[in-house]
Amino acid sequence: MTQLDRRGEQSLRYQVPDPAGGGISGAADGRHGATYHLETTVGATGPESQVIRVDRDGHRTVVSDDLRAHE
Repeated sequence: MTQLDRRGEQSLRYQVPDPAGGGISGAADGRHGATYHLETTVGATGPESQVIRVDRDGHRTVVSDDLRAHE
């Protein structure tokens, strides 16, 4: 995920740990510089999707259970 500052300069905020095995879809601004996005990975039992929170320092926190399990 790339962030654009007011001057239009880009900086990498977050990258999926294994880009070949998953991806990011959608992103939303949160409070205090955090962003939220849906991250899909391929686990041992198949695809999994979680909502991920990334704070302004780039620390990743999983904030949901596997969403695909409910589909």
